[in-house]
Amino acid sequence: MQVWRDEIRLFPEDVAYLSGCYDGEVAFSDAQVGHLLDALSSMNLMENTIVIVTADHGELLHEHENYFGHDIALYDECIMIPLVMHVPGQAPARRRIGELVQSLDILPTVLDLLGIKCPREAEGKSLMPLLGGSREPTTEAAFSETYPFPEKCEPRHAVRTADEKLIWKEVRQAPLLKEYYDLDADPGETENLFGDLPSGAVRLDSVLSAWTENGGLRPAPIPTARESNRINILKSLGYLE
Repeated sequence: MQVWRDEIRLFPEDVAYLSGCYDGEVAFSDAQVGHLLDALSSMNLMENTIVIVTADHGELLHEHENYFGHDIALYDECIMIPLVMHVPGQAPARRRIGELVQSLDILPTVLDLLGIKCPREAEGKSLMPLLGGSREPTTEAAFSETYPFPEKCEPRHAVRTADEKLIWKEVRQAPLLKEYYDLDADPGETENLFGDLPSGAVRLDSVLSAWTENGGLRPAPIPTARESNRINILKSLGYLE
């Protein structure tokens, strides 16, 4: 659910309360993962069990154009998600990998760990070299896209490198809105530099154009909620009667 700034006024104490609720949710999830790991350890299964903890998205908490939500945005608050892996026999036991990786890399990694050949059509690359200590990144650029509620927001696409990002925001019957951020100088993505057309923005614009043409999705006319069957999906989940 999105909470837009132009629809409702929230006071600082409201924001603090709701952000605290989200922190509580994260803490609860962390505790449940701990219970699972404790159970595996108590059964002496950790040494032959691969454990991967990740998420489908992050969450905006009073940043950018809306108060809270996730399905409209490709800012780092939404796309920088946890990826924690326990691989038996992997040394060192604890290590943080700083190289750029993608959710698409999880499937090839698991298949690699199990000694199963990865299907040729699968996207992503195995992270086993990084887990083994390599500093060679699996990719120089990671791509993201989202297709939010059509009544509120059009699809968006983004490409991110280690230190810069370009976001496309589609607009009905108008040119794309483009945002370019220098993530080293502006990790909060608050200053859109695209208007100055720095060389990085031009380069990433070309990269994202090629991706949407060859592998990414350039959507057809955006369907309404009824046309996209979203109403029936929400009913089946119990959100609507």
